Amino acid sequence: MAFNLLVSTSMAQLELVLVDSFKCEGSIVESDGLGHLYVVDGSTLIKYNTKGEKLKQNSLSQYGEITAIDMSNALKYVVFFGDFQQVLFLDNELAERGTLLRLDQFANLFASQVANSYNNGLWVYDNQASELSRLDERFQVSNTSGNLLQQLRTNPTAYKIIEYDNTLFMLDTNYGIRIFNRFAIHQKNFPIGKFIDFSPSKKGIFLLQENNILYMDYISLELTKLIDFEEDALSFSVINKKYFVLSKSGMKSYELRFTD
Repeated sequence: MAFNLLVSTSMAQLELVLVDSFKCEGSIVESDGLGHLYVVDGSTLIKYNTKGEKLKQNSLSQYGEITAIDMSNALKYVVFFGDFQQVLFLDNELAERGTLLRLDQFANLFASQVANSYNNGLWVYDNQASELSRLDERFQVSNTSGNLLQQLRTNPTAYKIIEYDNTLFMLDTNYGIRIFNRFAIHQKNFPIGKFIDFSPSKKGIFLLQENNILYMDYISLELTKLIDFEEDALSFSVINKKYFVLSKSGMKSYELRFTD
């Protein structure tokens, strides 16, 4: 499987153009399907609109520092506290919804990453067991990948997992992207190297490195560089064809445009 990096071509190409910025502090940014941004700052979760106006804030220090969030299900936001193996569910106003889930006690799993799944389920990757599991709406294990160390001859280190279009995408640190179907069965790999964040789409994947964003087309497997940054990025998210990049200096938004 070959990957080609396209930095420039003689034809019209895509690039990201800076359109706005605003001050905020945090290490993770995610978005929902309603046009809002959610920024993690330690144990605090902050909701913004795309103009940078703060809408809500919830300090969750009683549960520890936030490891990951998933806002893809507007009825059930997922907040994961890795140090204490706890998953908290919130509504879109950042109010607690339902019971705190203790993964180590309830499902006998030791999670390194979690994500929303279809039909109110939950994906859990257990790095110690090298296994991806899907929990149903009652948090019972419905599907597992089996031991991935035996299947892949390496133990994936999941930095982030996302379900998109009935597919589970895993960002494996220093390796690239691994793909699983809705039943947790491993399907394919994209060994494209080290990235710190990603956002899947219908036709390809947007990938974040510390100093640039690239796009990988599923069919051609070409990697196209879209923009370089002057400072190190921490996380990014996509809303309605706008790309929000979080760094130590705050948030910057970009639009994807064709250039000659």
